[in-house]
This record gives sequence, C-alpha cells and structure tokens, in this order.
Amino acid sequence: MDVETAIVVGVGPELGERVVHRLASEGVAVAAVARSADRLESLAADAPEPGVVDPCAGDATDPEHVATTVDAVRDAHGPVDALVLNLPGPDDAGRGVAETTPDAVETCWRLQVDAAVRWTNAALDDLRTPADAADEDADATGAILATNSMAATTASSSPARGAARHGLRGLLRAYADDLSPQGVHVAHLLVDGWLDTPALRERYPDHDTWTDPDAIADTVWHVLTQPASAWTFEFDVRASGDAVQSL
Repeated sequence: MDVETAIVVGVGPELGERVVHRLASEGVAVAAVARSADRLESLAADAPEPGVVDPCAGDATDPEHVATTVDAVRDAHGPVDALVLNLPGPDDAGRGVAETTPDAVETCWRLQVDAAVRWTNAALDDLRTPADAADEDADATGAILATNSMAATTASSSPARGAARHGLRGLLRAYADDLSPQGVHVAHLLVDGWLDTPALRERYPDHDTWTDPDAIADTVWHVLTQPASAWTFEFDVRASGDAVQSL
C-alpha cells in the first residue's frame, strides 16, 4: 500500500512524535493531532520538509475538531490514506475495584473507544476502496492502525482503564472483519514494554529493559505499507529480555 496522507491522533512526546517523524521522513503529509499547540508547532518546524507536518491542536474527542481536521487534510493534501490512533487514557483512572467509579469508566471509554469511532467514521469514505475500483487496484487501500497496551489482553490494576483497553481491542477486531473486504487494513499494535524516554529513565533509574520508540515507529511504517496479500491484524512489541505476556 502507498501512503501519501496520514492523520496521527494522540501525538504525545514519546511514541506519537516518533510516528509522525517516521511518516514525514517517507514524504507522507501528516496531520498531527494533540492538545499542545506549542509542541505540535515545534514538531512541524522540525519536519524534513516545510509543510509536510500540519499541527492540528485540539481535543481528539471533540466531534467538531474531528470533522474540521479531516476536512482540512482533504483540502490540503487529498484523501486520507492512513489513520494512526495513539489514544491516551486519563492520568488517573483509579486502581482496584473500590476506586473504580462509573465516571472513571466513562472517561476512559470516551478517550479510547469513542474517539476511535469518531475518527474512523470521519475518514472512512477516504479509506475504503471504491466499489467500482478495478481488481488490479486492490493494493490502493487505506489503513487504520491503533496502539494499545497489554491491558487490552490481560488483567489491569485499573479496571476502568482495562475496560476501555479491552473495548478498543474488540472494536478493532470488528472493524477488521467488516472493513477488510472494503479494502481497509485494520491493525492493532500492543506495546508491551517501557518506552525509552529521558523522563521515564529518570523516574525509574533501576529499570533494565527499554523499548525504543523509533523502532516501534519503524514497525508502524512497515505494517501500514504491507501488501493486501499479507496483512497483519494484531501484533505486540517489547524489548529483548522482557517476558512475553499472554494474549
């Protein structure tokens, strides 16, 4: 699959920024979505070429911001080829059953599952292969790739967060089943490890194994550009030496 235009939602200072850099280095026009306008402007200024990264600051759960961003990308760069959802959870979702509240569950769900549905719906017409496309154009498809944690497949210390993570995984499974015949590659990336960032190394100086965000971004690019004859749905990444958690 050829990727010319992408939207990356949830461009945090760790993995999200690295994915934007990786896509931009391949000449992809990238709309970077996050709350921090200053950080996105800096990211755009550091892009390989002027204008290849569009800073789109705003609330990723706001329907108006979703629609405005997708329309702006179409106007500036053409149809969306790839949608990367690196959706963050809340800073505090409670731990244990006694601290789990309906509000916490709703907040986690809104940030993970609801946001994934909104962005997918907004970009879906671009991502799907037209019904009248010729068979030889089967690789000219779109892709949706969402990141997740191993809380999507194992028990979580935060039931609220775990419920949303499991919900996102279930949503993507349904999307993959429904959208594959329509030419949309849906992929689910489980990050099973500690991202190697200065902030985390300073906070946890005794931790031994670290997962390189740039290497994950390379993997994201590989999956987004897979041919339609060999699509990956679910895959997990971790540093060498980390124990493999059960799927």
